[in-house]
Amino acid sequence: MTDLIKRDDAPEPCPFCKCEEVTTWLDYEQGEKWGYATCDGCAARGPDVRTNYSRGQDAPWRSEAIAAWNTRTHPAIAPAAIREAALREAANVCLKSADEFYDPDEDGAWEARSNANAILALIGETK
Repeated sequence: MTDLIKRDDAPEPCPFCKCEEVTTWLDYEQGEKWGYATCDGCAARGPDVRTNYSRGQDAPWRSEAIAAWNTRTHPAIAPAAIREAALREAANVCLKSADEFYDPDEDGAWEARSNANAILALIGETK
């Protein structure tokens, strides 16, 4: 059984569903040793904090649970977005390399631009 108590602290919105309602819970199933904050929207759970068996509404662990909730990271960036950014950066490196040639029609410059275009084609762009 858990003890539901709303806090006046200012928790950050849930990193998953953006819900702004966050509740602190005392976990009786763990012998009241642990407490945590959870999202009221999607039930995402923050890190456990030690309660020192304190049950009061103003117990220090409740603020610690909110602070732990606020330090959570946002979900990882989708792998497709990482791939696209890396490919775009590689294309920019190729284009910069092409610009460094004295003669823009020189084989190395042409090859660098060709590589950049091939990379950009992988993400559906052209230059």
